Amino acid sequence: MEEVKRVEKELEIGPIRRIPKKVMLADVKVENDLRSGAKERDGDLLISKDLPPDKIESVIKREAFILFLPPLNFPHIYDLAWAYSGADTSWWSECTQRVELPTAPPYNAPEIFQSYNFRERTRVIGSIAKAINLLYMKRGADIDLKDYLLLVSISRRYPSIRLSKRELLVLKSLVYVTNSEDAKLENLAKYTGLSLASVSRALKDLIGKGIVHGPYAVFTLRMGLPTYMMELQDPLPEEIKFIDKFPFTYNAYVTENGTHYILFTIPMKYEKLFAKLKGRGLRIGKEILFSFDIHSLDDIEPEKVLGLMVDGYMKVSDTPPTWREIYRGSKPPIKLDKKDILALSVINSQGRASRSYLRKIGVPNAAERFARYRRNGLVVKGYFPTGVGLGEPILVRLNASYKDFLRIREALSRVASPIMFYTEGSLSGITSVILVNEKVLGTLIKSLRTLFADQLIDVEHLMVAGPSNWQIPVDLWNEREQTFEMDIRSVFEAFSHRLSEDIKREILG
Repeated sequence: MEEVKRVEKELEIGPIRRIPKKVMLADVKVENDLRSGAKERDGDLLISKDLPPDKIESVIKREAFILFLPPLNFPHIYDLAWAYSGADTSWWSECTQRVELPTAPPYNAPEIFQSYNFRERTRVIGSIAKAINLLYMKRGADIDLKDYLLLVSISRRYPSIRLSKRELLVLKSLVYVTNSEDAKLENLAKYTGLSLASVSRALKDLIGKGIVHGPYAVFTLRMGLPTYMMELQDPLPEEIKFIDKFPFTYNAYVTENGTHYILFTIPMKYEKLFAKLKGRGLRIGKEILFSFDIHSLDDIEPEKVLGLMVDGYMKVSDTPPTWREIYRGSKPPIKLDKKDILALSVINSQGRASRSYLRKIGVPNAAERFARYRRNGLVVKGYFPTGVGLGEPILVRLNASYKDFLRIREALSRVASPIMFYTEGSLSGITSVILVNEKVLGTLIKSLRTLFADQLIDVEHLMVAGPSNWQIPVDLWNEREQTFEMDIRSVFEAFSHRLSEDIKREILG
C-alpha cells in the first residue's frame, strides 16, 4: 500500500484495478514473462518465495504500478511497471517482448527506458500511463499495441534522450569522421581527443540507447535488393496488416494525416512487375539516390536558419550523373548459401556477430565467412547514427530534379539532420525526413515554404519515424538462383481495390 500511495502521488491518478486483499510469499513458478515471479489468485497477490529480497522488492513496486494500468490485450504495457520498479535489467530483458513491426517505432523496452536517469524515466512512464488511461476512458479495450508504441515514441522525442558530455562528443565526431574517413575507434579517438577506451564505452552506451548502430552494417544492394518507396494514402487496416507481415517491408514513415511512406527492399528479378504497382492513393518510386547527413548538433539561432540554408544551396553544383551507379543493385559478388544469409541477418540486426554466437546458431567457419563478406563489400565497417534522439521529425516532399539533389541536401543539412531519398517512377522527386531541433522548427518550416515554394509538395510532422526493424528473410533465399523469392502476386492482391482494371488483368489474370 505504501508503493500504491507513491505511484498515486506521482501520477496524480487513482488505481483502476482492484487492490489485492493480501500480498503473500508463496510457491509461484518464476517464468520469463512480464508478470514474472507473481500471480493473482482469489483476489490475493502471490509472490514467489524463491526470489531474492531485491527481486521481491522490485516485484512489489512493479505490481503496485500495474494497478494503475488498464487491462489490455497486449503484455508490453507492463514494461512501464518494470521501468518504474528499477528491476535488474538482465532479468527484465529475459521477460519482455521485442516488437519488430515495420510500420511501428523500434521497441526494446529495457534499452529505451534505461537510457534515462530515474527522475526522467519516472516522468516519461508517467506521461505514457496517463495517456493510456485517457484513451481507455474514451475507447475502452479498443487500444492496440501500435497505440502504445506511438505513445512511447511521442514521449521519447528530442530532447528526451539525455547524453553525457562524452557521448555527445563522440556522436558529434561521427558527423565529421564519416564524411572524410572510416568511423573506426582510432579515427574517433583522434578527432575527440579521448582515449580508445573512453570512445569505446561511449559508443557502447550510444548503441544501447538505439542512437548508433554498428560496428558493422550489411550493404543490401550487393545482395540484389534495391529499395522502392510507396506513398499510401488512407491505408485500410488489412493493408497495414499485409505491410507488417510482408518480408520485404524495410521501414515506414507515417505522417500526421495518416499517409504512409513505406520502404521496400525488392529482389531485382521482381522489379519490373513491382514498378507497375500504382492506383488510387498509391504511388511507387525507385530509390536512385540516398543520403543521411547529421547536423553538428550545435545550437542554431532561429534568425540564422534562412541564411544558412541559402548559403548551403548556393555552395553546391549539380549532382553527378555517375552517382546513380552507387545505388544500383547487383547480384552477390560471391556465392552465398543459407548459412551465409543467416550470418548476414544477424549482422544486419545486431551490428555485429561474434564467432561463438554464429557457431551456436549453426554457422560454420564464421571467421572465414565474415572475412569474405568484408572483402566483397557485403558488410561495411562503421558506426552509423540511427536518427533516434536527433530532433523532431518532419516529412518534406519536393518536386525537384535529380541535379538539384546535392543543393537541397546541403541546404537542409546546414540546419537539421536530413534523411533524403530521390525516387523515380510514379512517385518522383525528393522525399526527406528532417530531424530538427524544436528551437528552430517553426523557422525551418517557414524557410522551406519560402525558398522552395514552387517545388514544395508537402511538409508535415511525422507520427512514426525511426530506424528500420527489418529482418533479412533467410528462408526465402534461393541458393541456385542467388536471389530472394517473393510472392509478387500477394502484393497486387493486397492493394487490388486501388488498381485499375488493366493492371488487375495483366498481373492477376
